[in-house]
Amino acid sequence: MHNMLAKGQVVPLSMTLELLKGVVNLTSSDGLVVENCPLYVDQVELIEQDFRIEKAFYIEGDDKAVAAWKEAYVKEASSDPNAAKSFSERQERLPPIVAHFCRLGKLEKFEVSETPPEDKLKMLIDAATMPQFAIISSLSPVIGAKQADLLCSAFGLGKAVSSKTLQDWAADALKTTLDASQPDQLVA
Repeated sequence: MHNMLAKGQVVPLSMTLELLKGVVNLTSSDGLVVENCPLYVDQVELIEQDFRIEKAFYIEGDDKAVAAWKEAYVKEASSDPNAAKSFSERQERLPPIVAHFCRLGKLEKFEVSETPPEDKLKMLIDAATMPQFAIISSLSPVIGAKQADLLCSAFGLGKAVSSKTLQDWAADALKTTLDASQPDQLVA
């Protein structure tokens, strides 16, 4: 690989994936964050043969942000006379990749007007990875209620919604009664 890089050749994705698998095995990691990968939409299939992709994060900047990113990219690669062209090519390759993960329901897109500071980015990612809906089912209503309360507490949410909560809400808001022994009245 060193010879390939020294000659300015592109390292094949298969070789990169073997390196990534080695890193995962060495570190016993449950997860992996890979920046700027894949570079092309057709590489997704190769990656998915070895890794389960749960989420793809896309930071989409407005025109001002993209111009600032391009300027920083060109400045960082000042020895490369084609840096601006390289940035534009990367930018052109993004829409099919974004569309692929969007179709799979795995895309989290952050729309920004500037490079988000670390704390703001952490907040965006935390919000994007928080479960939107969870069901706790248990043979014991007492244990189920405790588990639901623990889950709500872990995510900083209010009180869990229970059949009693739904019955009280129906009585107050809809002026009707719900029979908890009839599941179709609670979940339709």
